[in-house]
Amino acid sequence: MDDSATATSRPRRTARPSAKVAAAATPSSSASNTPRKRKVQDPEKTSTNKLEYLLTNPKSKLTQLDISDALNYSNFLDLSQESQDSLVSLLPPTAFTTHQSTVSPTHVDHPAAESAENCAQTSAGPSNTGNMVQECTTATLEPAVFTSAHFLSAAHTFQDHLYSGWLTQKAADDIARFEEGVRAGTMHAEWKDEEWDAEHEQKTSAGKGKKAGPANLALLAQHDVVKEGDVLSYRREFPHLQITVEKDMLVQSINPRTHALTVHLLPATAQSLPTAVLVAGQEAPVANMLAIEDVSDPEELEAGVLDVDGRVGPGERSHPRPESFKPTAGLVTATIEVPQTQVIPTARIRAWKAFTVWRWRDEMRDAVDLQIVQERGGRERVGTLYYLREHSYG
Repeated sequence: MDDSATATSRPRRTARPSAKVAAAATPSSSASNTPRKRKVQDPEKTSTNKLEYLLTNPKSKLTQLDISDALNYSNFLDLSQESQDSLVSLLPPTAFTTHQSTVSPTHVDHPAAESAENCAQTSAGPSNTGNMVQECTTATLEPAVFTSAHFLSAAHTFQDHLYSGWLTQKAADDIARFEEGVRAGTMHAEWKDEEWDAEHEQKTSAGKGKKAGPANLALLAQHDVVKEGDVLSYRREFPHLQITVEKDMLVQSINPRTHALTVHLLPATAQSLPTAVLVAGQEAPVANMLAIEDVSDPEELEAGVLDVDGRVGPGERSHPRPESFKPTAGLVTATIEVPQTQVIPTARIRAWKAFTVWRWRDEMRDAVDLQIVQERGGRERVGTLYYLREHSYG
């Protein structure tokens, strides 16, 4: 086979593009003649949105830089005259070189006709304040105001609020809704004691994590937190009446089945118990003493104490009287029924804190001679019912 035959049998290569490639490479006449559409934004709207984002959004660049790099006298001079005058009108009179200290408006020598402002916050010219002339303009602005501790503190506070999201529209709406709710009485801020009780619920003494009902006096007595022979000292101030109610009562007995308390106290406003009932071994009741029986809650006991004292009526207390109590004169039972009402948590906590437990030490329990001459029969302060409930039970 010669060279010519071999050359004709081989496939030929060509540099011409294929039809598909040529069609793709050749732009259509319609596409070349149609101009590309571009989205045109309103310059004023765009700048407004950018400014709002910069001043309100927590992701603003202002939260990531040294605020002194943005708020300084050099940048202030780069602004237009109109912008400078606008910013100057927001500064206090002490930011200008023409400021002079005046007598405080609360001072007796302060002129009655003098305005509360030391100068007019405009760039129109000087302003008369009493006998002094002060000019609050861009020309009299003190450059050091941008580096003063007060200005930088305010700028850093703004930066913190911006980063925390307190300048957003949502934060403003939440504040407005809260203020409206407070005025309308439909919303309130939780007291710290309410928050504490919600986060620290009482548990059973067995420690198994099961929730128990609200602790009361009967439950404390069941666990020997309150015992027979203890003295409960009540003290509460009523500032609106300028009255302080103080009264001691003796835990005379505890029901073995219900663990409800029976306490003895003196009538009217008498505070201290007689010595005869404060010493160990005293079983016979003293004449003219009162007894409050079947007490299982500090609120019930407080209601009974205030009724015995007589100076603070039910309508003058900050919370309604709960359920019923049984005060007895001369130890003759006479039950007084009181309508059951709902007591707010703050009143319940206040009642727990109003009572203090006093108890003998072991070495004082049989020392009758010392009990006679000492206050509350030689008993020592153990703590308030509130303290004992939180730290001795649970």
